[in-house]
Amino acid sequence: MATAYPNLTKPIKIGTSMVKSRFLYPCAQPHFLQGPELYPADPVTSYYASLAKNGAGIMLFHDLANDYQRSTGGFDIVHFAMYDIHDKGCQNYFSHFTHMVHYYGGKIISSMNTDMAVSYTVNDPASSPMSHGFPSDPPYDPNDEDSLQYTFGSLVGPEGVDPALKSLGNSDPPSMFTKETIDEYITMWIDRAKLYKSLGFDGGLIELSRFIGQFFRESSNHRTDEYGGSRENRERFIHQFLGRVKKELGKDFIIVASCPGIAIEGVKPGHGAVWPLDELVDLLNVVTPYVDLLNVRLSNSDNLSEEEAAVYPCASAIAARALKDAGVTIPIAGSTTYYDLETNEKTLASGDLDMICSNHMFMCNENLGEILKSGRGQDLNPCILCHQCRGVSWTGHWMSHCTLNPEMGMEYRKDKMIAPVTKQKKVAIIGGGPGGMKAAMYLKERGHTPVIFEKSDALGGQIKQVEALDFKWRLNKYRKFLINQMSEKGIEVRLGVEATPEMIEAEGFDVCIAAVGATPALPAIEGAETAKWTAYSVMGHEAEVGKNVVVVGGASTAAEAAIYLAKAGHNVTQICRKNIVAYELNPIRERGNVNQMSLEVGVKHKRLCTTTKVEPGKVTFVDRHGVEHTIECDDVVVSGGMDPSIELAASFHGCAPEYYAIGDCRQSGNMRDAIFDAYATCMQI
Repeated sequence: MATAYPNLTKPIKIGTSMVKSRFLYPCAQPHFLQGPELYPADPVTSYYASLAKNGAGIMLFHDLANDYQRSTGGFDIVHFAMYDIHDKGCQNYFSHFTHMVHYYGGKIISSMNTDMAVSYTVNDPASSPMSHGFPSDPPYDPNDEDSLQYTFGSLVGPEGVDPALKSLGNSDPPSMFTKETIDEYITMWIDRAKLYKSLGFDGGLIELSRFIGQFFRESSNHRTDEYGGSRENRERFIHQFLGRVKKELGKDFIIVASCPGIAIEGVKPGHGAVWPLDELVDLLNVVTPYVDLLNVRLSNSDNLSEEEAAVYPCASAIAARALKDAGVTIPIAGSTTYYDLETNEKTLASGDLDMICSNHMFMCNENLGEILKSGRGQDLNPCILCHQCRGVSWTGHWMSHCTLNPEMGMEYRKDKMIAPVTKQKKVAIIGGGPGGMKAAMYLKERGHTPVIFEKSDALGGQIKQVEALDFKWRLNKYRKFLINQMSEKGIEVRLGVEATPEMIEAEGFDVCIAAVGATPALPAIEGAETAKWTAYSVMGHEAEVGKNVVVVGGASTAAEAAIYLAKAGHNVTQICRKNIVAYELNPIRERGNVNQMSLEVGVKHKRLCTTTKVEPGKVTFVDRHGVEHTIECDDVVVSGGMDPSIELAASFHGCAPEYYAIGDCRQSGNMRDAIFDAYATCMQI
């Protein structure tokens, strides 16, 4: 049998080493894998070993053995691992960690956070203030009544601005590099790299946009000594630094370089510094003798437009082709907007990229290695880019989940938590939402015979509404994936059938799983029942809604309804109690994306306000100052969360020898909760 994905699985020579595949996994370690241990805990070791097992050729590892992180406080950085690579006992576990990765043929490369350990600048800090390059947002103005002042990736939320943002990085007064401190810095980097190499690491990661790039660029290097001025002088730091690295670490120590943003017409450059193509090519030609792999990450992975995200080739591939056409010979790994194997295979076949940089594909698919071998790309979970893998809260419950893959982070113990199948069973699943469909898939994989009963004429449950939301195209793609899996796996689905306990009992099912979900709730506001629409019912009915609309509620469902109506040409005002909308979403990306889109489509916001009364054609609210206002409108849309269908779910108890309830019918949650429930339940059947 021919290899299903010959380019993705083909070995590649990087430096003097053979890398087993064309997948590079970036620095993307889920936070909750690590506890207070100062060495890689079992969950971390098992996670990276599973990446290698699932096909990752190179994995980048975040160097988190640093002091600045411990003193920062706040933000999400305190949830990162905090290693001590100098402790001899911890070193044993680092060696075990790399040994497990090597067991599955992977290469592990560590970043070197030496830049965070020093307060040196290329230029005199009096004339060029030191910057760590962290994102900045418009100042948060609590007195601005209507503007959300929220940008993509913003960290502002209902908690306000995290004070830790003001203290990121080394707090010592900066000073300009001298010849002596340059030597000290290089020695420090090399000593750190040697330690990692002694623990089994295969290479190190450098950031070209930092000291290397700052010394090289004429626009950023204002020195007048032997490290500034002429091209030869501006190259001096590079040859001195990377020349010693190659000499002292050896040719077998892989050097991966992270590429800065590139200014190419029609391509979004990504975050951070942006370089003209010709200037970047000049730099890459200088570092070519020392760098084994270049990592280009220009994809706009947060893109909410399906058309733009599906453009082929993607931004990183376009940039890589431009670099290659300009004579760059370093192999290039690039991130893509594609979360399917076929398009990534096509990208490699074109020769634009030499490796695919991907983390979401691995996080979403615990069985990626099996899919690569079987060639069944249709079984691949398409990432919905919810960013739950980066954490879900700054101040409350902290976890870095994968919404689609409940096994992420369980690699080291799942075998102990999964009950063996002793008897094949016939299982009735009441409800065809995401939880019900995933339950059927898990049961089928375990050898059982699931049957889904769905009272409506279509599968999807609460996520059926995303068909009307063009900016939720990723979730709609996942909905279609789940439905397709029902036929792919031969699962029986009975649409338009409202199951009853008597029906299930009469058919003699061994197990009944209630996945009946929840129903939209009205907010506890006087007159809410007079509103013609809820945030759910309005989807697909924009033509029936009046021109001027007030949306009452600030959670994501209400925000999406407001965006949907505004995009359809309505004048929308949204009243919310928080300082932002969609406040419950992931604080790193998803929350910001919804808020930014809300602004872009023209939704007007009344924030930090309390709605007191809803009437036909008008809404009354009290602002933050206690002043009452009334807005007249054509229609009102209300959003009050969901009511779990507890009684309906409980009515199925006793209709089969085994009974379980999963998802929203137990308690209101999200899709991740429903899928996790489905997994945890089905692994015990």
